[in-house]
Amino acid sequence: MVSVEIDLTRVKDMDSFHAEFARAMGFPAFYGSNMNAWEDCMSDLSKPGAVGMTKIEVPRGEDLVLVLKGAAGLRERHPAVFASLLNSTAHVNRGKMTIPGSSRLLLLPV
Repeated sequence: MVSVEIDLTRVKDMDSFHAEFARAMGFPAFYGSNMNAWEDCMSDLSKPGAVGMTKIEVPRGEDLVLVLKGAAGLRERHPAVFASLLNSTAHVNRGKMTIPGSSRLLLLPV
């Protein structure tokens, strides 16, 4: 299982949310900084041959744990940003249900 720490204490709004994920995940320079682009990048983690969408490599069939540092604080300070994270994570995972060997996103608040 692969894990990546996301420092949600740095998140002040949607722009900083996208900046933190882009930093931690190594999203490409052309990353669109919106939730559709986030879902695209996070959906490509276990696709064979997907190049350039993230620096994180997740072996086929394994999951990615997003260790969410400061999750409770983000939920309190910016509930809409936190809800977007949950909703988009669920959307990515729903899309993976029919793809054998695809990686799920698991959220671990700390």
